[in-house]
Amino acid sequence: FIVWTVATAMSETAEAVDPEVQERWNQDLTAIEESIRLMLGNRLQEAEDLLAASSEAVAKRDFRFDAGDHDMRGCFTFVSALMSLINGLASLENNQLDIVLERVHRADEELQLDGNWPGRTVLRGLCNLVAGVVEIMQGMPSKGVWHVLRSWFWLRNLESEAMMFDGHERGCVRSTALLALGVFNLFVSM
Repeated sequence: FIVWTVATAMSETAEAVDPEVQERWNQDLTAIEESIRLMLGNRLQEAEDLLAASSEAVAKRDFRFDAGDHDMRGCFTFVSALMSLINGLASLENNQLDIVLERVHRADEELQLDGNWPGRTVLRGLCNLVAGVVEIMQGMPSKGVWHVLRSWFWLRNLESEAMMFDGHERGCVRSTALLALGVFNLFVSM
C-alpha cells in the first residue's frame, strides 16, 4: 500500500467500475495513505484514530461485493498492526508485540468478512506471515513457524492470481503481493 497512490488507482482502472464503488475504494486508500504519512511523521495516535474512524465508517456501509466493493476493515487493522510493529521495534516498548499479534489476528478475522478477491488472499497470507514472525520474536518458534508455513496457503498462488489480477484494484493488489512475496522470501532465506 505504501507505493500505491489514489491517482494511480484512478488512472489504472481496468474496467468500468460503478462510480460509488470506485469512490469508496479511493476514499479507503486515501485513509490508508494518510495514516501511513501520519505514522512516518511520528503522529502515531492520529494515524490510529484515522484508521479507527475509517473502519467505523466502513462498518456502516451496505456492501456491493458483486460490483467490486470491499470491506476494508481488515486492511485498516492490518496497517495498524504494521504501525504497531514498527513502533514497537523502534521504541522497545513492553508488550508491543502482544498488541501487534492481537491486531494481526483481528485483521485476519475481519478479512474473512470481505468478498473473495485477490487482495483479501494477499492480506490473509500477510497476516499469517506477520503473526509467525512476531511469535518467533516472542520466543514461540513452533507456533511461529506454523503460522509462516500456514501463510503459504494464501501466498502460494500470488504470482499467478494477484500479479495478473485486472480489476480496478490491480495496482494495490500487485504491490501488496510483491511485498508479501518479498517478506516471505526474506524470511525463508534467513
